[in-house]
Amino acid sequence: MARKRFSAAEMLARGQQRTAPEAESPPPAPAVAAAPAGAAPAKTPPAAERYRRVTVFVTPEQYRWARQVALQAQLEDCALSASDVVRLALERLRASDAASLRQALVDQAWRDLQRYPGRAKRGMPARGDAGG
Repeated sequence: MARKRFSAAEMLARGQQRTAPEAESPPPAPAVAAAPAGAAPAKTPPAAERYRRVTVFVTPEQYRWARQVALQAQLEDCALSASDVVRLALERLRASDAASLRQALVDQAWRDLQRYPGRAKRGMPARGDAGG
């Protein structure tokens, strides 16, 4: 089976630009030694400016695809991770029409149920439940 070739770096470069230049550099290493008395404590970015760890469940195909995109980007000397892929996807979804997004999410839940019966354990939205 022939696979479509793509440039992960090109695909991800089309996404939104990072909002701050400091987001591209790694965070400063934490101080190992205690600060002398009277010295100002080391600056830590405010909680609002740090990434949050979250656990989500994706299909095996989605997992492989996100990792493939990130690995391909790294092969092209573009330091990206599966987290970068997910953050871009979330930003694009957030910018989409809320009503059509909600209906798409309901439809996706019902499609997932066909392949992943455990989906029903988390509760299922009513079909056509695209309202509030």
